[in-house]
Amino acid sequence: LKNIKLTQGRLLVPGDSYRAVVGSNVARQYGLNVGDELEVKSKKLQRASTITSVRNFTVVGIMEFTSTDFDYIIGIPIDIAKKFYDMDDQLTYIWAVPEKDVDAEDLSRRIELGVENIKTISPQELRKQSEQILIVMNLITISAALLAAIIGGLSVMNTMLMSVSERTREFGLMKAMGAEVRDILLLTMGESALMGVMGGIIGIVGGSIFIYYMNEYLASMGTVLFAVTYRLVAVSIIFATFLGTISGILPAYRAAKMRPMEAMKYG
Repeated sequence: LKNIKLTQGRLLVPGDSYRAVVGSNVARQYGLNVGDELEVKSKKLQRASTITSVRNFTVVGIMEFTSTDFDYIIGIPIDIAKKFYDMDDQLTYIWAVPEKDVDAEDLSRRIELGVENIKTISPQELRKQSEQILIVMNLITISAALLAAIIGGLSVMNTMLMSVSERTREFGLMKAMGAEVRDILLLTMGESALMGVMGGIIGIVGGSIFIYYMNEYLASMGTVLFAVTYRLVAVSIIFATFLGTISGILPAYRAAKMRPMEAMKYG
């Protein structure tokens, strides 16, 4: 843990007994600060029954957020852990830090070849796994966004086509009074763009409420995944406006090409 940075307190030192250093998500989940007591439980099987032991550990340090497994750990002295969990000399996880002139990938292979029944994961493998997960998540996000954009665009187009159909006489009267094709185009596409803006605002408000409650739920499990930023809001409004404008091209064209006499006879 020597390379782990802390936001509060200190690392464990020789002589610490029931002391703990906790990850950032653990601290957030339980509202912990340095000096607080953290209740830790262990279960032991004895014959046909399970015995649960409970012990309070004093928090002496809180780790900085790392976006790794360290955000979820509770670090306690190893001698206390062996006794508390009745593990004797068992080890389940070792964090090996290579020297400066040692290749981590090579060290990982050497450990697997030299030690039986052990599985190693090098930083390169972790990075590849993270990149693969990010690629999948990005594909899912992009696919969902494209689907939402298509549905939203078709909805705006359908609404504007119905509006143009219902206002045929109005557009015919405007053209009879001297309105140019450009005026009709700008009016119709402006209404379509405004509809896109309104839809974007409603989507942002609804999405923000959903994200707030989703983060509240995720925080109870020790993590937070979503954030609404000013940049995201700005991009969403711009995209919604652009989508609304594009979706209004066909309705605007239909409205602009109407002949005044035919439009006045409509309905």
